[in-house]
Amino acid sequence: MLRTRGFHGPRGFSLLELVVVISIIAIFAAVLLGRLKNTAAIAEKTTMEATVNQINTALLFEFAADVIHNTRDKIPALASKNPVDWLAQPPSNYLGEFAATPKQPEPGGNWYFDTTDHFLVYTVQRGEEFQPDSTGLKRVRYRVKLLYDDTEPKVMVGVILSPVEPYKWF
Repeated sequence: MLRTRGFHGPRGFSLLELVVVISIIAIFAAVLLGRLKNTAAIAEKTTMEATVNQINTALLFEFAADVIHNTRDKIPALASKNPVDWLAQPPSNYLGEFAATPKQPEPGGNWYFDTTDHFLVYTVQRGEEFQPDSTGLKRVRYRVKLLYDDTEPKVMVGVILSPVEPYKWF
């Protein structure tokens, strides 16, 4: 004969155990969401800097073409041109050219060219860790900078897309 005394069947969670488990899950979720948000901002910064590197490469090709074709007199004009025009295809988040600084487009994460100041501008989307520029906007402005030889200042040795002012992101 089987003894069934003392066997009460499967026991469920007590209310205290359930609260502890839910609390642990909530803590893990909060940590995970914070990390995901940080990862998204890092990805945005990386994408922005990769686009700048692509433009710098295209700019170098423009400079080299002028040197090779002996049309160095065209090089200073590069400083006022839209750098996106040198790319085979503009970035998917490129808004176009504007004669004045537009209001910061929401939600950000876009490029545009300011035809007045000749700046290529990136508006930051995930800017919790981004320090605004001198005007208080969350953006990075770039310009084409002509590089000259240190020993002979009139000899141009290159061009680069350079930030108008230093930016701090993280």
